[in-house]
Amino acid sequence: MSVLQTSMLAILKENRGHFTAGQILTLLRKTFPTASLATVYRNLDIFTREGKIRRVALADSPKYYEMNLAPHGHAVCLHCGQVVDLMAPEELSGLIAGSLQGKLLSTDLTVHYICKRCLKKMGGEQH
Repeated sequence: MSVLQTSMLAILKENRGHFTAGQILTLLRKTFPTASLATVYRNLDIFTREGKIRRVALADSPKYYEMNLAPHGHAVCLHCGQVVDLMAPEELSGLIAGSLQGKLLSTDLTVHYICKRCLKKMGGEQH
């Protein structure tokens, strides 16, 4: 593994979040000023194929990349776009599987909400 690849994985691991390729490039350029977006995408594809990271495709959003490989959903703030992990109970998969006439293979749960910080900025109430 190259030094650049190690740095990319370290960015994802140390920051523990959901990052676009552009955000990763910005952080990577602190160490590798000549890194390109094409290089970032190429390595993200390699890491995804190798099972080192997860690509998260959300409707009307850029692709995000994360290190959390455990089964989970995502919550997206409709105001600021922040993406956070959503740990849905196993019972939810059971309910979904029970309503199907077949075998449930996987679920990709995305919840849209307004985060606490945005609610505060908007002067709205938190529930």
